Amino acid sequence: MKSLPFMKSIVMFLLVFFLHGTCRSETAKVVFPLTIDYPFLQSLFHQAAYREPGGVAIFRGDDSDCNKVILSEPRFSKQDDVLRFETRLEIFSGIPIFGACRFSSSWNGYLILYERPEIDPNTYRLSFVLENSAIEDENHMPAEVMETIWDLVRPSVLAYLSQVRIDLLPPVEELKSFLQPQFPQSSRELARQLVDTLASGDVHVNESGLQFELVSTIDRKYIEKQEEQPLTPLSVQEMDTFISMWENWDSFMVALLMSMLDHPLTEEERFTLQSTLLETRYLFVQELMNEQHDKDFVREQFIEVWQKLAPIFKKYFRQKPSDNPIRYISFFAAADALSVLDQLGPAFNIDISRAGLNRMIKLVSANPSITLAYKLEVDPDLRKLLGMSDPLPTHGVAFEGDEVILDPDLPDTETSSVDRLRQLLLLVFENLEAKPAFAGDKKQGADPGKLKEWLISGQPMDVYLEKVKEVVRAAAIDNLKKSKMPSAYHDVYKLSVMSTTWQESCFRQFKERKGKVSVLRSYNNTSIGLMQINERVWRGVYDLQHLSWDVRYNAKAGCEILDQYLVRYALPKMKKNTGIKIELVPQILYAMYNGGPREFTKFIQRNSKGSLYQSDKLFLEKHQWVMNEDWQKIQKCLGSR
Repeated sequence: MKSLPFMKSIVMFLLVFFLHGTCRSETAKVVFPLTIDYPFLQSLFHQAAYREPGGVAIFRGDDSDCNKVILSEPRFSKQDDVLRFETRLEIFSGIPIFGACRFSSSWNGYLILYERPEIDPNTYRLSFVLENSAIEDENHMPAEVMETIWDLVRPSVLAYLSQVRIDLLPPVEELKSFLQPQFPQSSRELARQLVDTLASGDVHVNESGLQFELVSTIDRKYIEKQEEQPLTPLSVQEMDTFISMWENWDSFMVALLMSMLDHPLTEEERFTLQSTLLETRYLFVQELMNEQHDKDFVREQFIEVWQKLAPIFKKYFRQKPSDNPIRYISFFAAADALSVLDQLGPAFNIDISRAGLNRMIKLVSANPSITLAYKLEVDPDLRKLLGMSDPLPTHGVAFEGDEVILDPDLPDTETSSVDRLRQLLLLVFENLEAKPAFAGDKKQGADPGKLKEWLISGQPMDVYLEKVKEVVRAAAIDNLKKSKMPSAYHDVYKLSVMSTTWQESCFRQFKERKGKVSVLRSYNNTSIGLMQINERVWRGVYDLQHLSWDVRYNAKAGCEILDQYLVRYALPKMKKNTGIKIELVPQILYAMYNGGPREFTKFIQRNSKGSLYQSDKLFLEKHQWVMNEDWQKIQKCLGSR
């Protein structure tokens, strides 16, 4: 029997309401699940009971080493409604004569115990009450052991196993410490009730492990159904908080994914990690474009992501339960608790706090110094985890910021007084060690003059266009050399790259105005350069400065992204949907390039209904121009710049 789906097991423990006799105040129970999967239970039991060298428990029948029973390899599972405990049993018997065992014999099999788990409500110590026992041979067939030595030590073996206790207080205390910071100041009383009244409840034996109920008693008013409040525009301070919360969450998710780096992930699992990361980032970018923002956005993303990733994490953490099972149990308890609180409604008003996320990641990370810093640098390990090659090489110029002064010594009669003051200050600070922030501080050796070849002004349009097209064409060819893309798709891929460049930037990396060069940005200020690479979506995967200032690097990044979407997303899905023709591939790729992995299905749906987005139609127009080599149409966007 397969284990229950994640949310089904959560909902099963969600809420139980009750009235306290004739008491006037109405209360409710909130039930948090504390799950101990069998591999973790086995590891904890092993640590508690099998303490002899080699991880065994030894029981001797006399002072010699001839007559003894050795227990090893504990295993737990469910049988009917009880816990089935199995341990390997080795019985040795003989007669000690002059320091040696004579007339020795041995027997190998298994000791089976059927137990009922119990937890002490005061100490949170887990114990096992014996209900029945059996002996099985090595083939797990019923057997009888007649050796005198087993009869002699059997009572002490059963008594020893029955007195084993597993301390679950650490994950309970960890859960208490985790819960309170998730509540804003306005909900501190509710948080206090949840933590102060937390107590042990029932124990359930499931297919995958034991599940304990940790029960809090709160005022019923907190869970009464409330009307959903309409979304309202956020203030500047609220917006900063909203973005900061999401950045903490994104950093947490990356750190969580990185904990999987050394595990032998399947292609499907790696695909799930990659698509989940990209989808959450794309959704955040879309949320930023809304006039009203959902304050619960981060929490909702956490719950959705946890449902997708929990099975993968549990699978691999189970494979190394001896690392630190209590920490893993604490981690899953904290994540499950957020799912429970999310189901309770808006009155709980919980946030996903940085402190809480930081606490969680330290429970599963082998790196004690890990932090949730929102780092912008390329992370080779993240690329590796996402199934990508080594970081793209960087060779071109790169500057700090989005703007540089191309010719600071040249007068500009059209500049405003403010601009003239800025240029004057630039000259004053030119030889100083610290330059003002607006100066576009450049990396050592970078020369703004090298940007001129990538500006439309000062050269014929056809010369400029051919130069940029060659960069894009070369980037696509270089990418194909390392790609796993079937050769049948090479031509449609190269056409898609060129069409995407036209649609995204009209083959431009920069804008020039009054002696200043600035990076071409999207209307919502999230994507940059020739291929309009989204900075938040591809954080840690590409060098953001070189995306801004290095035309070739930007082109290579865009080509790599389109390759990823074709090879890892579109082609596998097209195998399951054989009705999709190759002619539709460029539009599918562009839809995902714009909106993330989810757009594959969404585009197929709207295309079949004849309800394409305006962006779909504009791309199709550009793609037809590229296929027809109708480059004169470029004047519609390039000629007016």
